[in-house]
Amino acid sequence: MFCPKCKAEYREGITKCIECGCSLCDTLPQENSAFDPDDNGTCVYTASDEFEAEVIIAKLRAEGVYAFKRFRGTDGYGRIILGRTVLGVEVIVSGSDAITAVEIINS
Repeated sequence: MFCPKCKAEYREGITKCIECGCSLCDTLPQENSAFDPDDNGTCVYTASDEFEAEVIIAKLRAEGVYAFKRFRGTDGYGRIILGRTVLGVEVIVSGSDAITAVEIINS
C-alpha cells in the first residue's frame, strides 16, 4: 500500500497515511517526469530570455507537464560569453503534451 501524496509505503491492512491522512492505494500513479526516448520534444514557446523561459517552465510543471529549456542555435555559448541570450530560449515538452502545454501557456 502506498500514499499517493507523500509516496510512503505501508504494510497491508493500513488504509490511511499517518503523515498526511490520505487514503492509500495499491500502486503509485505514474509521474510524467521524462520524455519517451524516441520523442525529440516539441517547442511550444520561444522566450526572449532565460528568465521568461523559467517562468513558463514553472507554470507548466505546476500543471504536471514536464518541460525544459533549450537555447536556440549557439545561444548557449552566447549566454556564457555575453551573460544573456540573443536568439531566444525554446521551451520544450513531450510531443504528447504539446497541445496541453500550449493551452496552459495561453491561459
